[in-house]
Amino acid sequence: MDKWKRFVPDSKIMYPFPYRLDPNPVKTITELMKSIGFVNVKVEIRESKFLFRNKEEFIGFIKALPNPLKMMTPEEQEEYIQDAVEAALSGGNVIHDSGFSRRVTGTQLMAYGEK
Repeated sequence: MDKWKRFVPDSKIMYPFPYRLDPNPVKTITELMKSIGFVNVKVEIRESKFLFRNKEEFIGFIKALPNPLKMMTPEEQEEYIQDAVEAALSGGNVIHDSGFSRRVTGTQLMAYGEK
């Protein structure tokens, strides 16, 4: 949102997910891990669902992500969180269940290996 850009001028810096634009992140990470000595390497992409039983639990999730809250006044923090909740609940990746339960889907890149 435009009103929060002064706190997050470049989302790629705040949310550095280096493999999200990689055309084959599984191959890239597998080769990287093997090149630095890992064995029994397994890398996979998983679709994940996060279930939130109430609004407070969802807000806790938002606060756990990288965010600019410590740069804001308490009033700005409250407004930012409210905007984040509204944005998430209006997005296409939220499934409405009974009550306030919400299921958020996402993608996780999982990497395993032994050294």
